[in-house]
Amino acid sequence: MAKLEAASISKELVKVHRWWVPHWLAVHLRYFQSYIVTHWNDNGRLALDLLIQKA
Repeated sequence: MAKLEAASISKELVKVHRWWVPHWLAVHLRYFQSYIVTHWNDNGRLALDLLIQKA
């Protein structure tokens, strides 16, 4: 009985977790993350390296 109840609760949690972030928001977040990583690799890493060298 307890296993059945745990399985039921687990299924509900998975369902809620899957629909927590709408698809359009997930797409925008992924695009934004890609933009930030590209910007960091192009500019941020160089600035941090210079800062560490001066310190």
